[in-house]
Amino acid sequence: MSKAKKILYVIAGVLAFVLGGIGIVVPGIPTTPFWLLSLWCFSNSLVQVHEVLSQNVIVKRYINRQGVSMKSKMIYIATMVLMVSFSVRFYWQYKPIVVLLIGVSAVGLLFMIKYIKVIKK
Repeated sequence: MSKAKKILYVIAGVLAFVLGGIGIVVPGIPTTPFWLLSLWCFSNSLVQVHEVLSQNVIVKRYINRQGVSMKSKMIYIATMVLMVSFSVRFYWQYKPIVVLLIGVSAVGLLFMIKYIKVIKK
């Protein structure tokens, strides 16, 4: 990978991390997707981050396309639905924002259901 591309990944990773940090205090801005994006950017640009992520048991299974347990998948989905419900309740009077939140959440939910594999024990 070229040095310029690595620098762009680092800049994108820092920007995504900052946006995720802002999402902690500002309702409606998601934290987790931005932090996952920053991890992805850092793992593509910094070898050390990629090595640390590769050693994590859960991340290693997902990276190797093995999947997650059904319990973990249900927890992910339940947490996502719960947090979106809180956000929708908070922005209920702003209908365009509610529609956007529900639409983006539906896409995320469909992605989780379809593409995150379940490990059969």
